[in-house]
Amino acid sequence: MTPSHPRSRWFEHDRFGLFVHFGPYSVAGRIRFARLLHDGSEVRFTQIPPDQQANTMTPAGPPPGTATLLMPVQRPDVLLPAVEVVLEEP
Repeated sequence: MTPSHPRSRWFEHDRFGLFVHFGPYSVAGRIRFARLLHDGSEVRFTQIPPDQQANTMTPAGPPPGTATLLMPVQRPDVLLPAVEVVLEEP
């Protein structure tokens, strides 16, 4: 797969964890399950404390109520990874 933009080349070869802060904020406590659609593999999720300080391997705390999806270390072999998020009833 060839990146469509030269600035995206890092995504092809660099391997590292990726944090995705998911909004709207009201879903943070309601996520029941998350998975990648291309293969059904589970995506872990968490809530990072808003007052958490950034460190070398620790992200800074997002706004209160933000859910964070912890994506795979290696990029999935699809053009656009899509994540399905199943929510609990309000």
